[in-house]
Amino acid sequence: MISNFIKFNESLDRDINKLKSDVVDAFAYISDDNNVSIEIKLSEVIVEIKTILPSSTIHSDLEEYINKHALWQETLLDINVAIEQLKSKGDIDFLVKINTVGNVRINFFIINTKLFKTDNNSITISRINLTKLINDNSIIGINDRDESHSFNRNEIRFYFSSPKTPEQQIEFSDKITKIFTDNGLINVGDEGIKIKLYNYNVDSILVEIFQFKVRNNIPLRGRYKNVKIQHTI
Repeated sequence: MISNFIKFNESLDRDINKLKSDVVDAFAYISDDNNVSIEIKLSEVIVEIKTILPSSTIHSDLEEYINKHALWQETLLDINVAIEQLKSKGDIDFLVKINTVGNVRINFFIINTKLFKTDNNSITISRINLTKLINDNSIIGINDRDESHSFNRNEIRFYFSSPKTPEQQIEFSDKITKIFTDNGLINVGDEGIKIKLYNYNVDSILVEIFQFKVRNNIPLRGRYKNVKIQHTI
C-alpha cells in the first residue's frame, strides 16, 4: 500500500552533515591532485571535479597530451571507486552529470521514502518519491522540463511523452489526489487542503495544491503555503 511505502523510520535518517563527512572522506585521495569542491545544497551533497583537459588548450606535444588523458582516465576510475564506496553504505544514492568539457558533477542524497515535508510556510515535495508513487512511464519531467518557466507558488507541472485522453486525465487526477491524501495532505482541524488538477496543454497536466497557512490556529483567508519540489527531501 502507498501508506506503507511512505512510512518513514526516523532512526534511519542520516544527518546531512554526516553525509558530507562521508563524501569528503571518500574523495580525499582524489582531492589531493584535482580541483574538487564539496558543498551541501538543500538536502544533497554536491561534488564537482574539474577536468584536467580544458577544451581551450592547444597541445603541441602528443606524448604530453596522451599522458594527461591517462591521468584523467585514472581520476575517473578513482571517482567511480569513491561512488561505489559511498553506495555500499546502503542509504546513499547519487546522480552523475558530465558536461561537454568533461567536468564531473555528482549529487549525493540520502535514500528515504518521504513524499513531502511541511512547516508553517511551505510544503516541500520529493520529486523522486512522487515519481515512484505515480509509476507512469509516460512522465518525462516534473516542473523541470523548461527551467526558464516561472512556476506559481502552488504549482506542480507534469510533462508527458504523449497527450493524455480525457479519460486518462481523470484517472491521473484521481491517482494524484489519492497519493497526497493517503500520505497526510488532508483536512486537519482548522487547516484545509484542496488539490486542483487540469490539463495545461496537449502534453502536460497542472496540479495546484492549496493549503492554508495557520498562525495561532487561525487560518488566514487567501494565504497558502508555498509548494516546492526538489529531487529529494
